[in-house]
Amino acid sequence: MKNRKQNFLLSAIIVGIYISTISVAADPTLESFSIDPEDPAPLSDITVTADIGGEGITAVIVHIKECNDRPEYPVVCFINQEITMSEVETGKFTASLTLQEERANYIQYYFDITVNGEEVRLLEDSWKNYLKVESDNGTPGFEFMVLITAIGLGFVLFRKKRLR
Repeated sequence: MKNRKQNFLLSAIIVGIYISTISVAADPTLESFSIDPEDPAPLSDITVTADIGGEGITAVIVHIKECNDRPEYPVVCFINQEITMSEVETGKFTASLTLQEERANYIQYYFDITVNGEEVRLLEDSWKNYLKVESDNGTPGFEFMVLITAIGLGFVLFRKKRLR
């Protein structure tokens, strides 16, 4: 019985030492992300920069989806661009692209990172940037002309009735 306990204890120690010597690579993490210009407009040229932490990173691909959530259109993503990012410094990656959809009002992004030959996807729903969309709401247009004409016609009709 005592021999079994010693063998078990010795085996447990050997397995513990073996497991502690195995190095586990940490998953990559997105430490920061920026877009230049900060408030891009649809159809503009942008540069994306990402600081990605982790070891053994050999490639980074950024996926940029151009979407909209305006009431006049159904919520939809039009285009998904995949751009291979260039490493400018250790852990700092950059890529340039041109936005292609004029109806988009935000971009959403995620990353495919190759770590030691394995692909890891960094994806979160909250990773999106709204685009600078010019709005023509609030500016008088054709409706203003119809209103002026209706008021003028109203004055003419009421004036004729009062003169009779």
